[in-house]
Amino acid sequence: MIMFPSAKVLAIDDDENDLNNIRDGLHAAGIACVPIHFTLPLPDLAPAQGVRIVFLDLNLVGGHRNAAELADIAGQALKRYLATGPYLLVFWSVQAADVDEVVRLLKVRHADAPAPLAVGVMDKAELRLPEQTAEDYDTRLDALKQRILREVAKSPQLVALLHWEAKLAESAGKAFGELSTLAAGANPWDFDSVEGRFRTILGKIARESGGVHADDNRAKAMQRGLAPLLDDFMGAIPTDEGYNSVWKAATPEPLGPCGQLPEGVSSAQLNTRYLYDLIVPLKDERGALVEIPEDAAWEAHFGYGREQLVSLSLNLEEMTDAQGALSRCRCFLLECSTACDYAQGNERLLRYVFCTLVPSGKLKTKKGKRVKECHQGIYRFPILKIGDEDVILEANFRHVLGLPSGHAILGTPLLRVRPQALDAMLQQYAHHTSRLGLLSFH
Repeated sequence: MIMFPSAKVLAIDDDENDLNNIRDGLHAAGIACVPIHFTLPLPDLAPAQGVRIVFLDLNLVGGHRNAAELADIAGQALKRYLATGPYLLVFWSVQAADVDEVVRLLKVRHADAPAPLAVGVMDKAELRLPEQTAEDYDTRLDALKQRILREVAKSPQLVALLHWEAKLAESAGKAFGELSTLAAGANPWDFDSVEGRFRTILGKIARESGGVHADDNRAKAMQRGLAPLLDDFMGAIPTDEGYNSVWKAATPEPLGPCGQLPEGVSSAQLNTRYLYDLIVPLKDERGALVEIPEDAAWEAHFGYGREQLVSLSLNLEEMTDAQGALSRCRCFLLECSTACDYAQGNERLLRYVFCTLVPSGKLKTKKGKRVKECHQGIYRFPILKIGDEDVILEANFRHVLGLPSGHAILGTPLLRVRPQALDAMLQQYAHHTSRLGLLSFH
């Protein structure tokens, strides 16, 4: 059975009786549904987030309408009621040919509407709940369920992600339950005591994960603190054959070596999501990448000018426009204090390592080939995408500064390097600073 997260299905119809019948049929099939009675002018409703299936009447205003009119009305409905996808769009119609033309016009005339992963067609009669008194009630109810599942199965990727999304919600519920059990203690019916214990536990989590900034942004501190608990329950989800089969259907089989990504999708885009948090951090937040102002006192802090520092990542001798390449690079300081210092809020100077953000095509090369590093003190992060450009972030271990958070050289934060990527860099930094340099006589 396909798993549906709660309230992720919309049913839209101008006929209230039909809408109620369809709602009852979906509920009987085990699918939570939000029915929307379509009227003109469109009601002032906030677009729904995370909708996964939309059942939409092909003719929402009655009367004889041509395909262009039907497409315009459907496009208005999708833009009004949906904020995002991905979702399956199922039209109620007995004329599949009409649906094909409406979808073609939707693509052309309403390309700004949230696009579905797949489009299906059903007759309203197929969604109506049989009468309770019917002798074949159970048989017809099962047929209704199977008919819906056949439409949803048109997108195996949607099916797999529906399962994952439902299990994510289930894991969040288990994490909530785990915290509740800890807070309940020996007397769960002593509400005042439980509430106080709960407040203290959540405060402790926020403080340890948010460190000195926990008071400034409780939500961010709590989300980061609860993430490991959620991840633990996600990792404990049983991967039985049923759950495994939906992912086999959604992914290439056999998987084998990783092949090329689809056109328009790059490794840089995936790295950006996996290794970096694009929500702008505070300047002194662990992992914050803070830009250095152009008018900074470069030589006073680094012993070199900006151009000399940037040139460590470029091969200026092989470039026809060396000055242009230098100007396209951006200089940052990456906050990399130890996690315990950050969480405990110890009074100290923050530790920043100098970084250069280099367009990927401008990296230092040797005889036309990109070199792994300029010297052993350079650490190169995986490629990422900033705006429309693929770039490489390089950290220079020879330039590490201890600064207070309000220092003038700390400009505007760009992003936060996630702990996984930051710790990988720090491991290399520890290796670099502990290299053997033994001079001995025998």
